[in-house]
Formats: sequence, C-alpha cells, structure tokens
Amino acid sequence: MTTAAATLPSAPPEPPRDADVSKLAPGFLWRLNRTLADANTKLHDQGYAFRFEVFEALRSDERQKWLFGSGRTYQGAWKTNAQSAEYGWHFFGLAADCVPRPILADGSLGDFTWDVRAGVWTILFDAATDNGCTTGLHWEREDMDHVQPAGVRVSPSHLSREAYASGGLPAVWQATGMAK
Repeated sequence: MTTAAATLPSAPPEPPRDADVSKLAPGFLWRLNRTLADANTKLHDQGYAFRFEVFEALRSDERQKWLFGSGRTYQGAWKTNAQSAEYGWHFFGLAADCVPRPILADGSLGDFTWDVRAGVWTILFDAATDNGCTTGLHWEREDMDHVQPAGVRVSPSHLSREAYASGGLPAVWQATGMAK
C-alpha cells in the first residue's frame, strides 16, 4: 500500500539550530536556569542517569520553515504547527527545547535523547511549573521538551508580532514581562 509520506521527496539539509541561551529574554533565562537546575537535581535524587540541557533556544525563520515542512512537504516526522518563526516563541527568545542527555560511566554526557520514561518529562514539567514556566507536556500536540514562560499564550499573538515590528526583541520582552 502506498502512503502519502512515501511520495514526498527526501528532506533538504537541516538548517543549524541555535542553543545559545544568552540570546533569550533575561526574565525567561532566569526562570529557565532555575528550571534546569531543579529538574537536574530531581533527576539525580530519583536515580535517573540523565541531565537536561538546552537543545535549541532562538530559532530562525529558515529553521522554522524546515521544521514545519517535515512530514508535509518532505519525508520526516511531524515537528511543529508553526509555519513561520514569528508564530512560535523560540523566534522571540521566549522558549527553549530542553532534552535529556544520558550521563555516561565516565561522567561525560551522551547524545540528546527523547526516548526516556514519561517520569523524566514530568520532572521537567514540575520544575518548570515551580519556576514560573510551563512545558508542552499536556498540549493537544504534545511537545514535552518545549519550555516557555507561564502566563503567555501557547503561541504568540499578532500583538507580539506588532511589538517586534516596532521595537524588536526588547519590545516583545517588555510586553510579556520578560525584560528582566
């Protein structure tokens, strides 16, 4: 049986991801750092041999369009609902994807992995909630590794895009209360 996915072309080269947290809104970065510290402490205390690290922070429009095309215009798994970067918080420095990395026997970190027990994602969600953030763990389209400030919409509204157009990232950070 032929499926629609089988008729799609191969994926184009993946645009680079940016994990530089210094580009995030200061108020969000403060909350994110506390979230990661708490989550990693809980992982350790509960005997998990993983550590959460930032996989991706700020996202370009080129990368957003590549992620959106996966499973739609080329072969691959569904990755996002946002066609353009301005429809997701990563573009505005108000989201980060935090993914576990296994702690190896020598103490170094292995490759990022999403293949972990559900409890690992619950630890991230709980730590985020305790520190003024939320994750996509309970969204209709689950996005367990996605962390963003609590109290902002799931996706940016036209008001965020207008603030960006008139004053860049600082204007969006001010409007969302994440400037400091």
